[in-house]
Amino acid sequence: MLTLAQKKDAYSSFTAYAKLMIPLFNYEFEWSWHHHAICDEFERALNGEYSTLLMSIAPQSGKTCLTNLFISYYIAKYPKRSVLYCTYNSDRAEAYTKNELMGTMFSDMYRELFPHIKFKFDLDEEENTTKNKLKRKKSTLTDRSFSILVADKDGKINQSDNNRGRFLAAGVGQGIAGTPAHLIVVDDALASKSDADSEVMRRKTRKWVKNDVLSRAQPNATKVFINTRWHSEDPIGMM
Repeated sequence: MLTLAQKKDAYSSFTAYAKLMIPLFNYEFEWSWHHHAICDEFERALNGEYSTLLMSIAPQSGKTCLTNLFISYYIAKYPKRSVLYCTYNSDRAEAYTKNELMGTMFSDMYRELFPHIKFKFDLDEEENTTKNKLKRKKSTLTDRSFSILVADKDGKINQSDNNRGRFLAAGVGQGIAGTPAHLIVVDDALASKSDADSEVMRRKTRKWVKNDVLSRAQPNATKVFINTRWHSEDPIGMM
């Protein structure tokens, strides 16, 4: 059970939220100056100070963990908006959605911090055993997208289209037509140095990001590019 002070701090500060959540998933995470710098930049993006944020970070620097928390926090703060997460292939996009993002958002701590965030399985009030809840959660994770429902102060959920947000994850080359986004996160669009050294892969990735991903941006959308820079002609170099 969280204290009221912890809840207030987590809701008002991304860094406080990250420090509260990380021990649930990464016991070996050791905070350093660059983690605070990343959190500060994410905080500015959350506040609308950036239209585009570019971050180049070395492998094993905690960027995946903090990026995941940033997305889950953005959804909590702006639940009626749409989020598009882009990465190097479809398998990684689906694995991220099921294992990392939903692992965070289905956690008891996240649900306690942000009780207004609801999912389709929350609508079923009859099957309320732990076993059935797990079944419903599993059934929610059948693809790379989900809807975010919003509860009012009395806990009631309005299911109208204008009262819900959406999350979609996509790998390079996947179709994302009809998916306008308020937040676009491009996370490691090139998976490795070998991919980055391939002119064919670089051209394919840049073309997809430019023609498909960026065309999905809503007016005043926030675009975040975060990756290890294996080559100067990667998506960050394109931007």
